[in-house]
Amino acid sequence: MAQLTLFDNLDNSFDGAEQHPISVAKKWGFPLQYHKIGNEYWYSVQDWLVGVAKTDNPRTFWAKIQKRAIEIHQIELFPSCLQLNYMATNNKSYQMDFAKDETLYAIVQIMGNDTGIKLDVLEHLRKVGALFNAMLENPAKASDSFAKLAMSKQDKEIEAYKKQGYDMDWIMIRMNGKIARKVLTQAIKDHVRNPRYDKFTNEEYLGLFERTAETIARQLNNPEPRDGMTKQANLLIDLTETTISDMLGDVAVIDMVQAINIIKIVCQRFKPFVHDVQVLTGRDIVTGQKLIKG
Repeated sequence: MAQLTLFDNLDNSFDGAEQHPISVAKKWGFPLQYHKIGNEYWYSVQDWLVGVAKTDNPRTFWAKIQKRAIEIHQIELFPSCLQLNYMATNNKSYQMDFAKDETLYAIVQIMGNDTGIKLDVLEHLRKVGALFNAMLENPAKASDSFAKLAMSKQDKEIEAYKKQGYDMDWIMIRMNGKIARKVLTQAIKDHVRNPRYDKFTNEEYLGLFERTAETIARQLNNPEPRDGMTKQANLLIDLTETTISDMLGDVAVIDMVQAINIIKIVCQRFKPFVHDVQVLTGRDIVTGQKLIKG
């Protein structure tokens, strides 16, 4: 197992394909740590994002890329990563995401065209990257390469939801909601001092549905409330959490009181949607049960 921050001691056993992420890092002068496991090379996702996207907040950017991957390509990137040791600038080691070259290429393709040095990197990879070139020139191969990134965890979740009787519309809304929650969790970590995640969830559910997570779980007879909610409820939570994430991203570091206030503001704006849906459908937006007319 090896790690690199600089490239003076580049492993000469790299074949041409394995050197392409390193060649990008060397050309644009950014560090790229890696591990060798067996015959496979795993590169730091954080280093890749900082170097290619030129982001100052790689954690939040990574969460947004994962969300975009699901929305556009119906794939989940996170399961294709390994949590491996990453040597930080403070000389301490942390468990961080590492990925193989094909995942790094997918990340670049998913980025917006105006992001960092994306277009320059794509051009470089077209010139030097055999695997990347094949993906570009053969759409079927490109589709296969993306498909390989859709790991078994997501497939198992989808199959489990199908067995519970949910249609694909509900399932895709739920899967997107999981990514929105990951983005929100990361935003909270980055911008809120000493966060209490259970309090965030309860404030959100109270603000939208006037009931706690515990109450909803009991009403649905499901320990994971969102796995029993209607499509409309899950869509509303997704919109709410995405908005909260964006608002947290615009602040420096705040305390819990300030963060809860942001949640209350967002929920107050979206709460009328709950009333409107229930009037139109005659059903509780959370449980889907018929409302008693009074």
